[in-house]
Amino acid sequence: MSIKTENNFSILIIIMFYILLYHLFTNSTFAQTGYFGPYLGQEPPGTEPIIFVPVELRSNPQWFWHGSPVFTPDGREFYMDLYETNQGFRIDYMVMNENDEWSAPQRLIWEGYESTSPTFIDNSDTLFFLADRPDGRFYKSLRSSGTWSPPQAIYIPVPSNFIGGWSISITKEKTIYTRFRIAEIPESYDIYLIRNSNGIYLEPERLDDNINSSYRELSAFIDPDEEYIIVESDRPGGYGGSDLYISFKTEDNTWTPAINMGESINTSASEECPYVSPDGLYLFFISDREQLNPYWVDAQIIDDLRISVDINEKNVQLPEKFQLNQNYPNPFNPSTITEFAIPEPGFVTLKVYDALGNEVATLVNEEKQAGEYEVEFNGIGLPSGVYFCQLIVKDYLETKKMILIK
Repeated sequence: MSIKTENNFSILIIIMFYILLYHLFTNSTFAQTGYFGPYLGQEPPGTEPIIFVPVELRSNPQWFWHGSPVFTPDGREFYMDLYETNQGFRIDYMVMNENDEWSAPQRLIWEGYESTSPTFIDNSDTLFFLADRPDGRFYKSLRSSGTWSPPQAIYIPVPSNFIGGWSISITKEKTIYTRFRIAEIPESYDIYLIRNSNGIYLEPERLDDNINSSYRELSAFIDPDEEYIIVESDRPGGYGGSDLYISFKTEDNTWTPAINMGESINTSASEECPYVSPDGLYLFFISDREQLNPYWVDAQIIDDLRISVDINEKNVQLPEKFQLNQNYPNPFNPSTITEFAIPEPGFVTLKVYDALGNEVATLVNEEKQAGEYEVEFNGIGLPSGVYFCQLIVKDYLETKKMILIK
């Protein structure tokens, strides 16, 4: 090969390398959601919740977070639900410019309105929110030429003995999910839906007991496609204050019983005001675990809980005890199935060790809801021999011997 040919080949390799980098960068989740654009330039979280928003936006002692951060569907605007001392409820916002730089916080001001709970559906120029006004509680504002219109009341035939709503979440079909309390029953905080029929809202309907309990349901987020709902509730059996619970819509259009989202989300503090980003990647909520701050976490937890609910739906009767079953087939080559059961939620570790006690695979290492599970182990690349599968949940530990034959 001549020197000239070698140089041309090297140049071609360099060009292909940069083309590959370009596609990886511009099409990656990180590029779309990392610190070069949306989410205020912050590195996205993993499976553990972290505080959202840089320090300079949460250091003002005159106000505190009142609801979750909200983004427009295009991800280029950020709205904050705040409460300011001696000023009441307010909505601040930040806008990303053409250079992907965020503006300083600005306040949405409508004279005579204390506004709260901003939300969008699929249109960045229609803002829904709540306010205390003589002409109603639910409002929207339309944007034209960069200017928001005066608030327009959304007429809803709310019974006279209903107090609220509180928080607002809207589906693509314009159905509103919110909280009301019946005046005669002090602790009757429940989640209601308000259907939109050809542009006219109907009377609120209480969600069934799979969502609401005899305790307080305080706020809710509805998936725009109504595939799931996340509810804040202070029912007993949780982790401390109010916890977040999730329920999924079934094929027959009913809701599964709401389950606690687990200790990866809930703490001995209060977790409030759930919200999932328009791209479906992140779950936001408010928590007072370190004062009152917004947190965010990878929304993969929703899919994990959906799988757990599907398993529990297939097994109507929950397991009565912890159990690790013998894998099958056994002996195996190269893969085998291991089943285990847990009668209550807990952090599950399922690992495989060789005969010398060396860890060769981690099959499960996360919070699981009560139910029966099966996991596949593939021994490709491992030598024939005896292996051990070990299950640890809380104080429970059990080990099964497996034989790999090639």
